[in-house]
Amino acid sequence: MLNRYQRAAQTLIDEKKQIPLLLIVNRKGDPASWDDHYWKINNLEGASLNIPLHNLVKCPTHRKIFVPTEYQYSDINRHILMSFILSLRAKHGLKPKLSGDIVAARHIVARINLFSFSQQTLNDLHDEHQGESWLKRYGTFFQWLQENNIIPKTLKIPSIAATASSWGDEIKAKNDKRMPDERALWALGAIRNEIIPTKVPKGIFQRNLKDELIISSATLGLASPQRSAKEQFVLPKSELQSKMVKLDGKEQQVHWINWQGSKGFDANRKHFFRGAALPVTEVLNYWNEAGEPARILCRFFEKPSSKLCDLLGDYEPPSLKGFDLNKPIDNMFVLGHLLGFYEGQEQTITITPDSTMARNRPTKQIQDLTLTDRVIYRSQCSALFGSNPFHAATHHTLYKKFTGLNTIKELQEKWIDYIKQSVPSFPMRIIGKKKVKLSNALFIGTGKQLGTEGVRFGYYYLEPVDLASMAARGIKDSSSKTIFQRYNFANDIDLTPYQLRHWSNTMMQNSMDTSDSVIAMVSGRKDIKQNAEYDNRTDDMKMQRVHKLFQKEQTTEEMKKIVRIVGHEEYQNATGKASTITSTGICTQQVAVNPCSYLNDFETHCSLCTSSCHFAHDEKAIQLLKDDLRVQQARLRAIKADEYLHTNKINQTWFIRHHRNTFLLEQLITLMKRDDLKIGTAIKFVNKNNSFRLTDLEKRLTEEVKVLLPDSEKALKQLIAEKQPKPKTDNHDDNKLTNLFTEFGIQGDF
Repeated sequence: MLNRYQRAAQTLIDEKKQIPLLLIVNRKGDPASWDDHYWKINNLEGASLNIPLHNLVKCPTHRKIFVPTEYQYSDINRHILMSFILSLRAKHGLKPKLSGDIVAARHIVARINLFSFSQQTLNDLHDEHQGESWLKRYGTFFQWLQENNIIPKTLKIPSIAATASSWGDEIKAKNDKRMPDERALWALGAIRNEIIPTKVPKGIFQRNLKDELIISSATLGLASPQRSAKEQFVLPKSELQSKMVKLDGKEQQVHWINWQGSKGFDANRKHFFRGAALPVTEVLNYWNEAGEPARILCRFFEKPSSKLCDLLGDYEPPSLKGFDLNKPIDNMFVLGHLLGFYEGQEQTITITPDSTMARNRPTKQIQDLTLTDRVIYRSQCSALFGSNPFHAATHHTLYKKFTGLNTIKELQEKWIDYIKQSVPSFPMRIIGKKKVKLSNALFIGTGKQLGTEGVRFGYYYLEPVDLASMAARGIKDSSSKTIFQRYNFANDIDLTPYQLRHWSNTMMQNSMDTSDSVIAMVSGRKDIKQNAEYDNRTDDMKMQRVHKLFQKEQTTEEMKKIVRIVGHEEYQNATGKASTITSTGICTQQVAVNPCSYLNDFETHCSLCTSSCHFAHDEKAIQLLKDDLRVQQARLRAIKADEYLHTNKINQTWFIRHHRNTFLLEQLITLMKRDDLKIGTAIKFVNKNNSFRLTDLEKRLTEEVKVLLPDSEKALKQLIAEKQPKPKTDNHDDNKLTNLFTEFGIQGDF
């Protein structure tokens, strides 16, 4: 008999089946049906979305071919997913993030029986899969299920913070989207190591450096708090500086570059995390070198009559043969040749002596062009400029201005005028109230290096795109592929510059040696109250900081006696959230929101709960747990003596569970007494992988200790074998009974 949730699901499915499946096909390209295990949804604009409808837990690969029975959902689960997909399409169309909601729904359907699960089941699901990306995305599906009465409306999605393991766990993405996905930070590091070499490679002027710009901007954003869009791109060409200073009586190295402030803060030294010194140095060195040709062009466009030595500065081109450093260079194209723009390509240009109609026109090498040489722009533009800057259809006025016969001098003058028109702030780059001279900007490149194909994509373009927007779009999920997708990372990874700022601020907030005034200065703020806006520390991180302070104030013996009590009090003071003190530690679950549903028949009933936290060398707790262990071992001995154990299924089930848990309790006690653990080390049981997680709250180092599980079923079988009834044997009483029956004329075996 169907329960009310199954009836509601079937009613909804029947309604959806009345709707024509327009613009949907199956794996063969035929019109879709409700029997399919694969849909491809199209829209009128030509976009499409491929949706496998098989069990992605049993078969995580994308299957477009036949789906074996063992990989299929039940019909009703598949139809629920199909109904959800149709509802999403009707409401949102084919938005890029739609597939993430569908993947999350497929996970839920694969892992939970929709018609018979409880709040505890949902809590356990979060506990087992904490940190997995789909867990953050199933809210849309969950709400849709409740709206259609397929699941109880009393169920609540546990908060990520409530289900995540506390104190020293890996940093999780917060519900508050200001903090980044940790996978994105790992991906940034991996990509940077791949594309930012310690030395600029040969042929850099022929390459597009869009990815290098995106990853370099993100690296600086992680290395120190900043407003990337408003601050990074007015940075001058810089080198990371460092010196040794004394902090709290210790010699430490600090790193900085000179930086324009924001929000009323003057220019200052921008300090960087010590751990980021190497990648920041590599990024700065890379752009100091890769951007220099564009800076030299800026100096030339400012003053074409400058001496070559003034244009080049300390830059060393591939070859200076035939050039006099104390004289101006003849023209921009010869300068481009000197800078290496034309390496590896044809460098011969046809020149026109007098008439545009002359045949067999002479040619010249680009390096030999003079101001008086005449060229036909239309036929020579791609060779000279590295692309065709103007198309007649889209740049009609400019096309007319440049097309036809020009001397090199005329062509150069027209080009410099065009640059000054297209970059109104030339020779400066101005962002808000801050500015930097283009000839000295850190992040700068030619159109060939930073332009988009077909748009300002040549050797002599300057400021071809909005660099801040390019850097932001490169890491943020949008209609175009992010840098993470281009380098084959997960499609749902994205990031914003704002998240980078929050992350670096949070890291500083969590540092014991950084005051609020220093954080404000490093972040470019005048008012230290603004720090609070960027303090995204989790409760665990705050607790770690407080606990570190606490440890400094206590002797070893004092710590052993009161560590649990202080842990409870400091947790509440640091987080502003209630925790519950237990007989052996503290409970981190917010019982006011999610009442405790953990069941354990130990005397110390919080033991082995995933929300319970114990502390190493907590003497009172250890003694209680040891007493409890003796009780539980006595209970096991009592059940072993039960002569009916071989027939009592309830006792057998209890024995298996209790035998395992008693072993775990014994190992917990051993860990809490371990000599090499610091006093106050947090110890939590992780049910999903049968381990204890030990966290050094001072160094924030986590150790996983696998538990040694007994073979409880084997132990039970051995006990049952010992309890089996023994075969009957002849005895005196049986013989007497047989003789008695014989006297009454009853025959047979007794």
